[in-house]
Amino acid sequence: MKKITLATEKLYFGFPIFILGYKDDKWGYNFTTCSSSYTLGDKLNIGLSNQGNAMKQIAKSNCFTLNIPTKEQMKQIIIGGFNSGADKFNFPESFHFELSEIMDAPIISECCLTIECQVDQMIETENHVHIFASIKRRLVEESLIHEHHLDCSQLNPILYMGDSHERKYRYLSPLEKPTT
Repeated sequence: MKKITLATEKLYFGFPIFILGYKDDKWGYNFTTCSSSYTLGDKLNIGLSNQGNAMKQIAKSNCFTLNIPTKEQMKQIIIGGFNSGADKFNFPESFHFELSEIMDAPIISECCLTIECQVDQMIETENHVHIFASIKRRLVEESLIHEHHLDCSQLNPILYMGDSHERKYRYLSPLEKPTT
């Protein structure tokens, strides 16, 4: 297979879309659409632009929620991704939320999975901030639980792909169980 150099400043090869919920000094609570994250045990790491409202607000409150939407929430995902600094919960057809019982951050009602996080450290680079957080609680829609475990065949997050030329959303096909 021949490989060539791709001249691009970005390359997303399939990352789950998530919605960050956070306390907002101006609007009370707010959210933004993101795609850069990973977890290891009880730790979660996310990357954000260091110019956005979300980063500034999370730096003040030191907590946030990570919420996993599904393709049924594409309108809300677009609202979150293209309206920085706006009062996104008050847009028509926006997400609904309730406050976390353990921290001052919103839990997005329509999302099938929520991870509540406390910021441990923020490292700012030239254009981005890397947020290292401790997971305090995981909330999962009941239909995604089977015998006290996550039923991965029922979870279908939206994947974000593309480069600086074009970005796309993709969906998983139904999960097939491995044969033994």
